[in-house]
Amino acid sequence: MATSSVGASQSVAQRLSDTTSVPIRGEYVPPSAAPVSLTTELFPSEAGAPLLPDGAEAMTPEVGAIIATNRRWTFSMEARSIYDDNIFLGTEGTEQDDVVFLLTPSVTYRRGDTAARRESYLAASYSPSASFFVDHSGENSLDHSVRLDAQKRFGNFTVGVDGRYQRLSGATVELSDRVDRDEAGARVRSRYEFSGRTSLEVSAAWNAVDYRDTELIDSDEWVAESFVGYQATGRTRLAVGGAIGVMDVDGGSSQDFTRGLLRVTTEATGKLTLEAKGGVEFRNTGAGSQTTPVFNVTAEYRPTARTAIGAGLYSDVTASGSLSNENVIRTGAAMRVQQKLGSRLTAAIEAGYEQLSYESSEAGVPDSGREDEYFFVRPSLRYEFTEGRRAEIYYSLRKDDSSDNEFDFEANQTGLALAFDF
Repeated sequence: MATSSVGASQSVAQRLSDTTSVPIRGEYVPPSAAPVSLTTELFPSEAGAPLLPDGAEAMTPEVGAIIATNRRWTFSMEARSIYDDNIFLGTEGTEQDDVVFLLTPSVTYRRGDTAARRESYLAASYSPSASFFVDHSGENSLDHSVRLDAQKRFGNFTVGVDGRYQRLSGATVELSDRVDRDEAGARVRSRYEFSGRTSLEVSAAWNAVDYRDTELIDSDEWVAESFVGYQATGRTRLAVGGAIGVMDVDGGSSQDFTRGLLRVTTEATGKLTLEAKGGVEFRNTGAGSQTTPVFNVTAEYRPTARTAIGAGLYSDVTASGSLSNENVIRTGAAMRVQQKLGSRLTAAIEAGYEQLSYESSEAGVPDSGREDEYFFVRPSLRYEFTEGRRAEIYYSLRKDDSSDNEFDFEANQTGLALAFDF
C-alpha cells in the first residue's frame, strides 16, 4: 500500500495535532470545498471535501475549524455541477472536457467536547459522493469517506484514537490522470500533564494508499512520535521531540527514518494563531542515507471579525506512486484569504505552489530527474440564504510544469454548489 501525504473555532495547532496523517506535513491551510471525487484536488496532498454543514467538519480537520453545535446528529446534502476543461489532466492537445454532477450526502455524530477537544468526546462521520459525467459516463463513480475521532480524559492523562478510510477516484498531480485508490490511516495518541506548564505527548500512526491499478506503486508507513512540552508564556508553548518510522514500498526495499523535531505553538486567544513544527529527517533507503529538512508552518490571522487569512509552508518526503524505486520531496506554500461582504456573502481566494523533486531509493537505480512545479488559484463566492442553506460559485486554475512533458497539464474548472442541512 502507498503512503498518504503526511469546535467554537479550533486552533491551527489543534487541527494539526489531531489530523490522522503522519506527523510533519498535515494540512497547511483549510483546503477548498472541492468534492472528493472530482478530477483533481487543488491541494495536492489529498482530495478535498464537500461544502459541509456546520459541525460536520468535526471528522475532517483538513476542511477547517470545528463549529460548535448542540446538535448530536447532523445530516446534510450537497448538489454540485462543474465544468472541467481537462478531466484527465492531459498534456496540451490531449485535453478532454466534460460537465460533472455530484451528489454528496453526509451524516455526522458528535458527543462531548467536540468543540475545543480538550475533554472527553466522540465524533464520527460518513460521506459518500456520487459523480455523474455527461460525456464520459465510464468515469461515473461512488466515493466514500469514513472518519472516527474519540478521546477520553482521566485527570492529567488523556488518551485518544482517530482513523479514516477513503475510497477515491479523482486525478492526482503526480499521476496526471484519474486514479482509483483506497486511502486509510489510524493513530493512537496520549498526553500526560505533569504540571500546568509541562507535558509529555506520545503517538503512533499508520497511513496507507492502495492503488487499484496494479501498475502503480503501493506502500505503508508507520511512525511513532514523542514530544516534551513546556508552556513558555500564557499563549506560547514549546515542545522538543522526535519520531521514528518505517515505510514499506511494494517492489522496493523497506525505508526507516528518524526525525529530530521542534514545535512552537501559539494559542488562538488573539488575532494570530501559529504552529511551527520542523526539524531534520535522517532516512535510510536502498540508495543510502538521505538527510532532508522537514517542516510544517501554519498560521491564521484575523485582523477583523470579517476577515480571515490562512497561510502555510511545508516540506516532507513520501514514496512515489508512479515511479518505481523513487521518493518524492514535496516543498510548497499555500494561502487563503476570506472576506465577509455584508451579512450573507463571503468572498475567498486560495492560491498555492508546490515543488516535487524525485530521488532514487534503490542502489544502482539512477534518479529519473523528474521535477514538477504545481500551481493553483481558486476564487469563490459563498452565500448563506438562511441557517443551514448555502450556495457557492467558484473558478479554479491548476497548472503543472514538469521536466517530464508527459505530466504537464493545465486545467480550468467552474462550479456551482447548493447545500442544506436537515
